[in-house]
Amino acid sequence: MRTILARWYASDVGYSFRSSPTALGAAAIAFICVFCAIFAGWVAPHDPFDLTTLVLSDARLPPAWSDGGSSRYLLGTDDQGRDILSAVIYGARISLAVGVTSVILSMIIGVGLGIYMGAANDFQLSPVHAHVNLVGWASLALFGLAYRAYPELAARKVARFHLILSGTGAVLLPIGIALAVLRHVLGLAILAAFLWLAGALLFLIQLLSLRGEPVRTAAVSLFSLRASVLAMGCCSSNAGHRFHGQGRNVICVSRR
Repeated sequence: MRTILARWYASDVGYSFRSSPTALGAAAIAFICVFCAIFAGWVAPHDPFDLTTLVLSDARLPPAWSDGGSSRYLLGTDDQGRDILSAVIYGARISLAVGVTSVILSMIIGVGLGIYMGAANDFQLSPVHAHVNLVGWASLALFGLAYRAYPELAARKVARFHLILSGTGAVLLPIGIALAVLRHVLGLAILAAFLWLAGALLFLIQLLSLRGEPVRTAAVSLFSLRASVLAMGCCSSNAGHRFHGQGRNVICVSRR
């Protein structure tokens, strides 16, 4: 284990990571969030699930730095007197569990497919491999970050339809691409693409409905980042597919 860490530290990726203040800051924030979620019972100042500790007279208090706030409740309280900071820390457990589960599932599918392609020396399914990662957990992770940053969007009914469309499209699209590559059946891939596109448009509508020009600009930038990542992934998967196809042709010609 120590040897692996030493190799990573001496690699180009390790050097780029430790020399980037942005990467170090993001890693520190991620570590704090994960640590607080795992050890919420020790980190949170209050237990929001313990009804005996609730004080109704402390309901709807503003944050501690506002007039009328209390130092006991850093982010204030809700209408039942529960500490908002503690509720956020405990709620992070659910977000962490959902995120880890989706990433592990995508890794199992993606790594398994990659191992199969490498062992069989058949890279026809490389577009499927790319879309499992990009349309699957990468896009859904960006959705989760957006709804985590703007809870008012997650509370709307549109968010449910967005989840249904995007989730269904993310599952069906890799299957449809596999059928298109192996069986030349395009129907499922086209249907899944339209479902995913409809979900993306609902997500964009959600972001445009945010109040405030700076907030709207930041949200649309997040959507643009998501679209750019997906576009680059699609282009790279197509390029990789063509590269492997050309490689097979070269091998066949050399054998002749």
